[in-house]
Amino acid sequence: MGVRKMNRDYYSSNEIIYLSVNKILPNPYQPRKYYNSADLEELASSIKRYGVLQPICVRILNKNIYELVIGERRLKASRIAGFDAVPAIIVDVEGREAAMLNMVENMQREDFNYMEEAEGIKIMRDCFGYSYSDISHITGKPVEYIEKTARLLTLSNEMKNLMVDMKITKDNAIAVSQLEDEKIQEKVLKKVINLDLSSKRTEEIVDYEMHKLAVGENETGNSFKRRKMKDLRYLTAALNDAVATVNSTGLDAKCEISENNENTEINIQIKK
Repeated sequence: MGVRKMNRDYYSSNEIIYLSVNKILPNPYQPRKYYNSADLEELASSIKRYGVLQPICVRILNKNIYELVIGERRLKASRIAGFDAVPAIIVDVEGREAAMLNMVENMQREDFNYMEEAEGIKIMRDCFGYSYSDISHITGKPVEYIEKTARLLTLSNEMKNLMVDMKITKDNAIAVSQLEDEKIQEKVLKKVINLDLSSKRTEEIVDYEMHKLAVGENETGNSFKRRKMKDLRYLTAALNDAVATVNSTGLDAKCEISENNENTEINIQIKK
C-alpha cells in the first residue's frame, strides 16, 4: 500500500483563520483517552495569558462544520479558558490521512501513553488498512516496536486500565502481555507492582510461568524437578522470585550467580 508522506500538499493554504470552537467536531479516530486535568488547566492559564500560539489543524466536513485533525489539547484548553474561537489551518485530507497525521503528532508527545499508542495502531490497521510496515514508515518507529506495542491490545480492558493507573512501564506491560491466562497475568502484575520489578526480572518471571505451562503444571515428582533444573534460566528466575518474596517481608536477601567454564555458583544471603 502506498503511504502518502506529510508535506505542504495537505494544506489548502497557509492562511490562519479563526474558527468558532462550537463548529469543530472531535476526531473520531483520536486514540488518546487520558488527559491530565492539571496539565490542561496549566495550558488553559497559558492560553488566557498569551493566546493559542500554535494553530490547530482541521478538515472541512461540510459548510461551516470542521473536524479536528491535530491539536485536541489546545482545543480543550481553549474551551476551558473560555475562548469562543481558535486559530486554525485547514488541511486537505480524507479520514485515513487525518488518522495518520493525528497518530504521528501524538506519538511525538511525551505524555502519549503506550496503551493509547496501541489503540492508535489498531485504528490505523482496522479502520484504514495500514500494515505494521506502513505504520513504521509513517511514524519512523521500527516495525518490531510497532508489533510489540500492538501486542498490548491482547490484554483485557481491566488489565490495560490497571497498568496505566499504576504507571507500569511499557516494557513490563509488554512482557506480561505474552501470557495468555489472565489469572497468571494478574499474579505476575501483582509482583511487578509490589516488588517494583525491572523489565528484565519481569521477563524472567514470565518465561518461568510460560515454561511451567509448556511442560504441564499437573506433572509431579522428580522427573518434573529434573526437567526444570536442566534449564538454568528458569532456575534463576525461580530463585530470584523466591528472594524477591523474602525481601517483600522486610528481610534483606540477595541472590548472586556466577559462572565459569565448568560450574554455575549460586549464593543466597539473608542478613540477620
